[in-house]
Formats: sequence, structure tokens, C-alpha cells
Amino acid sequence: MSQAVMGIGDVLFEEVRIKEGIVMNPNLLEYRVPTANDIPEISSIIADSYEPNGPFGAKEVGETPRAAVISAIANAICNATGNRIYTLPMTSDRIKGVISDTKGDN
Repeated sequence: MSQAVMGIGDVLFEEVRIKEGIVMNPNLLEYRVPTANDIPEISSIIADSYEPNGPFGAKEVGETPRAAVISAIANAICNATGNRIYTLPMTSDRIKGVISDTKGDN
């Protein structure tokens, strides 16, 4: 579940801002990460299977939810706006930018 929350952070919040070689958001006051108010209710579904190459039949469970969350949110934004955003994070300013480009307001 923590990887799903990290995926939300990757796609919507987290960005290291650098100006002239200096990190402009070096602490948690300026570097945004998801908080409890930013994440939806998440349900985990465990698919029982056996992986013969894994230790004791185990599979990787860490990064897969993260990739799925990033893709799902990116596709939802694309479906809503009609344009794909290729830069993370997909902030409200970037989303407004692609909407403006579509309307020709920019």
C-alpha cells in the first residue's frame, strides 16, 4: 500500500526544483509529498501464486503498485483533458496548461 501512496506522490506532488545548481525545495516545507488528506481509501488484493524462482515461492511486491498508480493517473488526466502530459509531477498548473493549449487560449 505504501508504494501506491508513493506513486500518487510521484505523479501529482514530488518535484526537486533546482536553480543554478541549488535545490530550491530542500525540506518538507517546500517539497510536497502526499499527506493523509491527499490519498484515497486503498484496498489491497493479494493474489496467491507461486514463483519458482523467488525465495520460498515469493514474488516482487514493491514497485509494481507504484507503476500502476502512475499510469492510471496519467491516463485519467489524458482522458479528461484530451492531451497527454509527459512531465512529472502532473500539477494543476501543468494540467491547466494542456487545457489552455487545447482551447487555444495560450
